[in-house]
Amino acid sequence: MARFPKATWRGPIPNKTPSSMQRPILGLILHVEQGSEHGTDVWFHNSQAQASAHFGNPQTGPLDQWVDTNDKAWAEVAGNSRWISVEHEGYANRAPTPTSSQIENDAQLLAWLHKTEGVPLQITDDPNKPGLGWHGMGGAAWGGHTGCPGDRIKNTRPQIIARAKQIVAPPKPSLPTFTYRRLLRRGMVGTDVVQLKRRLRALGYHPRWMGVGPRFSRGLEVAVREFQLNHHLVVDGIVGPITAKAINR
Repeated sequence: MARFPKATWRGPIPNKTPSSMQRPILGLILHVEQGSEHGTDVWFHNSQAQASAHFGNPQTGPLDQWVDTNDKAWAEVAGNSRWISVEHEGYANRAPTPTSSQIENDAQLLAWLHKTEGVPLQITDDPNKPGLGWHGMGGAAWGGHTGCPGDRIKNTRPQIIARAKQIVAPPKPSLPTFTYRRLLRRGMVGTDVVQLKRRLRALGYHPRWMGVGPRFSRGLEVAVREFQLNHHLVVDGIVGPITAKAINR
């Protein structure tokens, strides 16, 4: 069973082929519902529809999931067994444009597929190239829906990819700066001592008695010695140019 934990489960539905997805899954395909999320949900639960998608992306709120990603949804004909499908509430090339919620949902889903299925975070317009694609790229073999999902949705792919990359590898927070101007040792006072304390705390060195004031305390000396020991430097508790360079690395 493979269900996206951030989606609302709307299954089971009759329109699917159980346990028939082929690995590796190539990617995520964007579709448009040409209507509402509720209407699409009702349609997919109708056995006469003979159509489905793995996910639905409403204009507001979390994703819906109709088909387990181990099962084949009936969305792209020849592409069904290798691609995950997501429908978007709205209309092709008509207002409203995709919402920020829809873009975020797509990014979260793509990041999850990247982590769980190895789907690359890249745009594709080729049915044989993995990544983030769109229904019409499959041409006649995928049902001939060349206008699906329309340019408004298709053109959000760079935003989706960029956001998915942030989700997969969040940017590291910047560390407090420490500007080395002079040799520092226990008993000295200055703003550079405050910078040194902040920098070492951010690096994970923070004896409780180090303090936050401008004095080079015994606790700060302990932190410096621990840093020097961990970085194979001379352990003297003094911040000279070599230790400072390592602290700022």
